[in-house]
Amino acid sequence: MPEQMIDLTKLYAFEAWAKRKGYDLQAQGDGNFVDPLTAAAWDGFSSDEVIDLELEDQPKLVARIREDSKYAHQAEMMMKKGDAYPFPVAIVADAMGYVVAGGLGGCYRLVDVDLYAVVDGTEISLSVPRKKTRGAR
Repeated sequence: MPEQMIDLTKLYAFEAWAKRKGYDLQAQGDGNFVDPLTAAAWDGFSSDEVIDLELEDQPKLVARIREDSKYAHQAEMMMKKGDAYPFPVAIVADAMGYVVAGGLGGCYRLVDVDLYAVVDGTEISLSVPRKKTRGAR
């Protein structure tokens, strides 16, 4: 039976994730990862098996880019492209503070987005409103 071709989009997504998590991405000439932990992570990541966790019943996390963010222009770009907006996100560990993964930029700081849980079609704000500050005189 011939070997199945690797989905490069999935592989690049895995490599980006694995690099952030500190996995060893060294691979052999046949494309297999040398480190057994990385190989196991890839096997799980690339698996076509889907476990039914009834995720449809779970709240979904979405974000809107704040108007005062340096990334605010990306909101209009996403809507013009027809991308989902607000966009689905996940919270990830990041030493630089870019803990909101998703959207056009790929990752954002909490100060750049407003987070919402979508429960039964209703958005529930998870962000604390910012106080307007006056400039020093």
